Amino acid sequence: MRDYPGSSNDYSKVYSEKWIQNVILQNKGKFGLSLFSSIFRSLVLLLPTLLVKQIINRSIPQGNIPILILLSCVNVSIYFVTTTLIILDLHLEKYILDAFGTLRRDMYRFFLEKLLREFAAIRSGDTISKIVDETEGLANFFYFGFGSLIWINTTVFAGMAIMAAQNLLLAALTIALMILRIVLIRKINKKQEVIGQKINETNSRVNQTVKEQMSNILFIKATASEEKELNRVQEALSEKYRIQRNAFHGKVLNKAVFGGFELLINVLFYLYGGLLIANGEMLPGTLVAFVAAYDWIVPALDGYIDLHIDFRRKKSNIVRVFGVFADAVTAGDSVADVSRRCRSLLRASRKAWFLRMPALRSNISATAMEQKWF
Repeated sequence: MRDYPGSSNDYSKVYSEKWIQNVILQNKGKFGLSLFSSIFRSLVLLLPTLLVKQIINRSIPQGNIPILILLSCVNVSIYFVTTTLIILDLHLEKYILDAFGTLRRDMYRFFLEKLLREFAAIRSGDTISKIVDETEGLANFFYFGFGSLIWINTTVFAGMAIMAAQNLLLAALTIALMILRIVLIRKINKKQEVIGQKINETNSRVNQTVKEQMSNILFIKATASEEKELNRVQEALSEKYRIQRNAFHGKVLNKAVFGGFELLINVLFYLYGGLLIANGEMLPGTLVAFVAAYDWIVPALDGYIDLHIDFRRKKSNIVRVFGVFADAVTAGDSVADVSRRCRSLLRASRKAWFLRMPALRSNISATAMEQKWF
């Protein structure tokens, strides 16, 4: 391994950032369309809040049936439009899955070009976990998470604007409580990154232990050490489930904080909003529109909590997966440079293999004769 200044985590970060930039630049057309689709979908989903206001404040009191039917039809058709946009968005973002498939292939190629003696220091269970499970987890996170992040941000900011347009003071109080809730939840979630790293390590340990035992099952039975090996697996699994319980407790605490603030905000809506209506300072339809806008912000914020927890855990996956290339990159390397270097090293390894073939044959024959004599 090369001696570069900085830790492997630093180069994992450098490589992962360059890799993401490269993927976006190669698919900037699809990236732009997906971005526009997610923003447009968020705005369209917020449109019913304003339509409901018009229906309650004007159409019903005036008895305007044609306008009432028209607004109701528009309200229903919005959900068909947004469903189509979701399907389009998932189709556009398939390049993310393709990119992670290429990354998995490059990781496998990177291991193939290593010298045979280097494989003795490689933990096969850990390597399999990186190439298969952790890479797949990152692919799903980015594939579903990108559109969700755009939808969350657009819904929250556009929903706040709608709330402020209905009543500025009520909106300010509501937003203050929402910000306080987010700050508390972010503090709680700081531990999730460490928990995610421990989960990856214990999963790798379990995989490695089981793989070693399956590979040496004859030796284990011959030495009557089944009980000892069973205890090893039990110990690894107990550690894994203990960490997963801690992660679950953190998620429950998140939900409890979220629910407590939700209760406070609803009390604010119906007490203060009811007083405004009673004093003639607000129409019923305006309060309904205000609450409807907030009701769209709530699932967005709930999704933000889950996304934030997931991202904290996936950060350790990013370090582990892209850390595979940490000894092959420098701060100035691009993804293409690394892929090109891997291909050239693989060709060099193949050439060296064919050149060493006669010596290898004789070495293998001699070893076979020694084993036969023994």
